[in-house]
Amino acid sequence: MRRGVPWGSAACLLVAISAVSPARPETALPSLDLPDGIIRIAILQEGSYAALSAMGTYRAVDLKTGETRILSERHVYQVAPNLMGGIRLGPWNFHSPVRLMPQQPEHHLRIDGRSYRDSVLVRLDPPKKMTLINELGMESYLYGVLPHELSSSWPLEALKAQAVVSRTFAYRNLGKYWQQGFDLSADTFSQMYLGKNSEDPLTNRAVDETQGEVLLYRRELLNALFHACCGGRTRAAATAWGEGGTVSGPLSGVRDPYCRTSPHYTWSLFLTLSEIRDGLRRAGYPTEGFYALRLGDRGPSGYLLHVRALGKSFGESIPAHRFRNLFGENRVRSVFITRIYREGEGYRLIGRGWGHGVGMCQWGARAQAEQGRGYREILKFYYPGTILKSL
Repeated sequence: MRRGVPWGSAACLLVAISAVSPARPETALPSLDLPDGIIRIAILQEGSYAALSAMGTYRAVDLKTGETRILSERHVYQVAPNLMGGIRLGPWNFHSPVRLMPQQPEHHLRIDGRSYRDSVLVRLDPPKKMTLINELGMESYLYGVLPHELSSSWPLEALKAQAVVSRTFAYRNLGKYWQQGFDLSADTFSQMYLGKNSEDPLTNRAVDETQGEVLLYRRELLNALFHACCGGRTRAAATAWGEGGTVSGPLSGVRDPYCRTSPHYTWSLFLTLSEIRDGLRRAGYPTEGFYALRLGDRGPSGYLLHVRALGKSFGESIPAHRFRNLFGENRVRSVFITRIYREGEGYRLIGRGWGHGVGMCQWGARAQAEQGRGYREILKFYYPGTILKSL
């Protein structure tokens, strides 16, 4: 059964969390009011063209003039900025913005080969670029998120834990991009979201069976971070990106014996000397006379805080999260680096885990579910001191 918020309903889901979540700024698109419970996801940014078709009956409404057109089912329409500073949709010219609205909940839009539930807003952004924003209910949004966070072949209790975490993260970050007119992006800067045709019955079930459930800490929504594999130890959020601060609370890190079965529990990477010099140079560090890469100091969970680059006339202490970005997060899989040593014409890095190491370890959640733990136990393990609340 679909759990999204129907367009035009009087559901007041956001009111229920107003005491624990930052309010969406009222200055965000004040003339484009949406029912409570609807969120805005940018599915195309700085676009100059898109192809769309209606799977069912859709209306295109000019939100400045009220002019309405009916889209012919399965007909492919081209949408692009027009020369007059508005939006061209097939044969019609509209002012900006235009809202595409379904007549029935089961109807959906196909945009550039992907299907999206509910409504889509098309707005013009200078200089003559478009943003396409999917406007839908939180639960429907999660249907399109979960398959990209965990495999649907994983145990249901792990999927349910991820559903709660992703829902909490989304509510906590509502309005993150309010100045651009939407709440969240559809990429890893928020959560991966690829719409309806990426949904899976098992991940949808995990969303349905945890409907509305979020994690609270001290009566506020938790910043529910998560990652693929921790390598045996999650870390404190306060030390992950160099901000510093008190290491306490649900995101202070836990010992995790469960993720040893992960293929990402350990990893190895070889960096050539030229790669290292090029990376340092791009980041503005000196490279002349470079001769060594060394481990720097560690945080209490064992993750590196710094990597040392040494030259004849310099010694640089590079923040570990920056070092990882320099050489790619899919190559330097984490900053839980246990060894760095010279090998031929470069350096070998040995590490553990994949991701920033804060919050829930997905592979650890999988192992716990395989051992019979329920999603509530899994969440309590990774976020001690939190309360599971159904909105």
